[in-house]
Amino acid sequence: VSTNTASSYSYSFESESDLSGDWNIVSSSDIESIWSFNTSESSTWEWANGVAKHGSASIKINGERGASGSHEIISVAYDLSGLTDPAIKFSWSGAAVNTFPENDLKITYSNNCGEDWLTLGTLSPVESANAGLYAVNFKPADKEWKDTILTKPQLKDDNIRFKFEYTVNGRSNNFYLDNIQIGEESSLFQSEISTVNKLSIFPNPTKGEATIAVENLAEMDVKVSLVNILG
Repeated sequence: VSTNTASSYSYSFESESDLSGDWNIVSSSDIESIWSFNTSESSTWEWANGVAKHGSASIKINGERGASGSHEIISVAYDLSGLTDPAIKFSWSGAAVNTFPENDLKITYSNNCGEDWLTLGTLSPVESANAGLYAVNFKPADKEWKDTILTKPQLKDDNIRFKFEYTVNGRSNNFYLDNIQIGEESSLFQSEISTVNKLSIFPNPTKGEATIAVENLAEMDVKVSLVNILG
């Protein structure tokens, strides 16, 4: 039974020290930290400062140095038995260097200390390169981040671990992972809605002046274009 019994958890990789604190590059047999990097000493998961969906940093697979094979992060065990509908949410973005992407991301879970891993979700090679083709070093714009929420009734257990496994089968550009959250599905879904950029115009309709209001765009450059029905 896990001693991690909080109702929610959130990881956004705001400091490089997260890779030697709550998150560590360790062997697959050492999963005592919050998340364990077990791709061996040549692991290509690394901290990415200045690139994030939430906050100012994330982690990434470097497309230029991505060694072929499986690159994994594994969490410690969580006691999710007290939640009604446990779920995991994460933000991600990736790009390709050709029209035939081959790398994918698998999300699995274990309820027996990592002896067996069961499928929770998969991002196909095309999905994992959601931003399309980039000939230069890929850094996602705000609109190129995607959010995914995954849940199963089997997550309602007192000993659940999660694993993100990025498999490199061919050339690609960078892939980023950020803002991992674990908690009630309903709460994670509401947080996703609240972070969506919103635009409203009032009064609408109007024959005179109108006010344009945008939300969740603080400290960002905003361009508003007004066109008629003919474009």
